[in-house]
Amino acid sequence: MGEISILRPRRSLVSIPVVEAVYCESCASVSNSSGGCCGVCGNISVWSLAELVPQPPMGAHSLAESIGDTQFVSVLDRLQIGSMTTIQNLEALKHLVSELEGLAGQPAA
Repeated sequence: MGEISILRPRRSLVSIPVVEAVYCESCASVSNSSGGCCGVCGNISVWSLAELVPQPPMGAHSLAESIGDTQFVSVLDRLQIGSMTTIQNLEALKHLVSELEGLAGQPAA
């Protein structure tokens, strides 16, 4: 289980990882309660926030994983990129992401 992070010295400001956060329909609270019930009021009408909140689009790394190693290496070769850590400039990165998006059929951002 992830940890709750206190963002400010005040106790009322906390961070709960989305995958652990649940919303209670009864008491309108968000918590990291587990076990299918609200840790605040005990009601069972809780919803996983991960299922309610739209997830961000895939990043370039996830796109690379989705198209497979062979196609990914082919794109790097075609764009003359030696490795992901040695991309020369922003234009080269944009071009790489564009190529990966085209192959994966989905946007990176």
